[in-house]
Amino acid sequence: TLWNSRAAMAVPGAGPAIHPGSQRPVPVQASWGESGAYHVPALYRSHYWAQAVLELDQVRSGELSEKEYMRRIGWKADPEILKEFQPKMLFWGGFGQHGTDHLATGVESGNFQVPALKRMEFIVQLQSTMTVTATYADIILPAVDWMWEELNVTRTGGYGGFQAVNCCTAPARPPGEVKSHVWIYCKLAEKLGIEPSRYFKYYTSDENWERDWEHYQSDCYQLVIDYYAARGTKVPAWEDFKRGQFINCDEIDDLPFTGWDAQMKVGKPFNTASGKIEIFSRYLADEDNRGTGEHYDHLGRMYDNLASDWGNLQPSPIYEKTVRGMDDPLARQYPLMVMSPHARYRVHYLFWEHEWLRNHVYSHRVWISTTDAARRGIRDGDRVSVYNDRGHTVLPAYVTSRLMPGLVVIRNGARYNPDAAGTDFGGAASTLMGGDDESYVAAAHATTLAEVALYWGEA
Repeated sequence: TLWNSRAAMAVPGAGPAIHPGSQRPVPVQASWGESGAYHVPALYRSHYWAQAVLELDQVRSGELSEKEYMRRIGWKADPEILKEFQPKMLFWGGFGQHGTDHLATGVESGNFQVPALKRMEFIVQLQSTMTVTATYADIILPAVDWMWEELNVTRTGGYGGFQAVNCCTAPARPPGEVKSHVWIYCKLAEKLGIEPSRYFKYYTSDENWERDWEHYQSDCYQLVIDYYAARGTKVPAWEDFKRGQFINCDEIDDLPFTGWDAQMKVGKPFNTASGKIEIFSRYLADEDNRGTGEHYDHLGRMYDNLASDWGNLQPSPIYEKTVRGMDDPLARQYPLMVMSPHARYRVHYLFWEHEWLRNHVYSHRVWISTTDAARRGIRDGDRVSVYNDRGHTVLPAYVTSRLMPGLVVIRNGARYNPDAAGTDFGGAASTLMGGDDESYVAAAHATTLAEVALYWGEA
């Protein structure tokens, strides 16, 4: 079974991670229940799931060695598992608006993901919106929208913004058979012979679900009350908080939060073997650690994104040429660097369906410099092809002097909309991505190389 669910893999009750040093660690997630004894192995980097499916035949036929296969997909588990690895089912879902719309925001071209989807015998999608990825599912489990249809204590500021705690009070009722994603996991656990209350300790019955869920949320908020009580500060009670009393954490504290205070000001050791900031990795330098499956540090914490065999990754920082960057020989054929930043009017794929945001306040186009546009006979508003060896997408051009020559920008999250030949008419930047064979040891790439030309085909 292929899993792509952060919620399903996380420790129950762990909630969204706090980036160290990025914000004040105000707790807002109470424990769901006890963790089970079984450890789910993280098999490979999730953005290589399509390669994991499509290239497996080459391994079984002997065309591709197991070692090279594991290197290409960033295999992270015990190599022995590969001998029994035969993915047939795909479950897509999770936390954070139930995972993602992989064909629109994934980091592998949809032209490679779709053939992998078609190889699956069974696909289940947990979603609150009909994404393009969900259209390939055999079964869709309709989940509530966590902002509009479900009571939630939320925390903002995860990427360095101001820290606040507020309450989403579920102004809309869930339609039809829409259910909470946690309730769905409880019922799946029940079907697997696991008492739902072991997975989510607040669960008592389906009839009492809303009461149980509010019990959990009030316990989450109690952590906030306790946090500030320990600092001599009183915050609104639960009932007042539910009625909209917003907590701006930056206004409550006397001093602004700065990361690593205990280490920098008090001298508390870092959680490294030396207790200091370490630039050189002793773990990577020890070849005995290579190829051993999952990797753990001296405190037993897993190096989550480190493949079993980390290839040519060095123990100390060195300069390396970017794969599919301007130093890549591929630049002779595809001379423009594509960047796919986040759109101002979307959150990944969310809100793409909003016509006002997509075609009035904001128009989804490929940004291209006046210099590069003039060389290609492209004028502002022209329909253009953006293409490389991974895919081909069509969208209007925005010709601007605000962009340096050699660079084009397509903001991520557009809906992948291919024709029978695989040409995407949704302007999805993901259509062009992937194929680097290197990001199994680092963050997945959001850049690539491409060419832009006037589009002469039919819509």
